[in-house]
Amino acid sequence: RPPKILEGSCLLVVFSLTAVSCQVQVEGFPGGEVLLPCIYRRGGLPQGGPNVFWRDKDDSIVLDIKANKADTSLQNKKFTGRVETFPEFYPKGNFSIVIKKLQEADSGPYECNIPAVDYAFRVKLTVSGRRVAMTTPRPGPAGGAAEGLSSILLTLLSVLLSARHVL
Repeated sequence: RPPKILEGSCLLVVFSLTAVSCQVQVEGFPGGEVLLPCIYRRGGLPQGGPNVFWRDKDDSIVLDIKANKADTSLQNKKFTGRVETFPEFYPKGNFSIVIKKLQEADSGPYECNIPAVDYAFRVKLTVSGRRVAMTTPRPGPAGGAAEGLSSILLTLLSVLLSARHVL
């Protein structure tokens, strides 16, 4: 028997998703470098770029990005000179970073937070073992192989993650 609806009454049901969160695992070797991804593809980013806050397991400042510019003024000293970012990808929602000269102490969770859109991307970094010598040439121009590799990895990651969101 259907419920009685009183004349003049109404029922409002609202569903809301207030935060989006993802996590990936990344492995690196002492002295090496790793790409920590943070890509937001859902739209709604503020004009001029959002504030993006990268933090580590101790809530130390890894990197802040404000108005599409990297801000290292409050960066924790343990990350000084070791974090690379890619401003050319910010307008596409890609706020990934590379941490260089890895140390075992860098192991642990990292978070990329974009408060304007209630988005957090978590990366679990494990730094252990030792690097095995590469026997094949690395991509990129001579003298800039590391930057070439980071750029290639970042572009590949962007394509893969954007394809996942399209599905």
